[in-house]
Amino acid sequence: MPNIVGPDCVDTLSTDALCLYPAKALGGNPTKSPNVKMEGGEVEYYQSTSIPEPTTGEPLPTNVIPLPCQPGDRRIQPTINTTVYINGNLFAVQGDEAQLVVGGTPRPLVGPFKYPTIKIQEGGSGGTTGGNGGSTPPDDEFPPDDGGSFELY
Repeated sequence: MPNIVGPDCVDTLSTDALCLYPAKALGGNPTKSPNVKMEGGEVEYYQSTSIPEPTTGEPLPTNVIPLPCQPGDRRIQPTINTTVYINGNLFAVQGDEAQLVVGGTPRPLVGPFKYPTIKIQEGGSGGTTGGNGGSTPPDDEFPPDDGGSFELY
């Protein structure tokens, strides 16, 4: 069951040709939904345009001439969640990765994750998002673009 990625979620260390970038909590500016509530507040999530805090690189000890490291700006690309949207955005879940903008090795997201009672793409009947296993509810159960809001528990 993939859980939603939030600001406290930590990625893993990565390297590029010259530097080591340590693991770090995403922090930064997650996307906030004004009309989807979870646990009594606006849902916070990461999608491809969300901006996590940068991580700071350190020169690899194998560099003969240590050069300064590029800024460790990171981006998230949701790939595991392919069917559940919040305000038209696919959001990152457990199993997704961060990537340094300058390149380098992938940075798998290892937790902690948010909203553990929400089950995304779990399959089966029932669930919190319309009874079809966590995918987008049918139009007759949840009219799209109605300007309303809903709360997930």
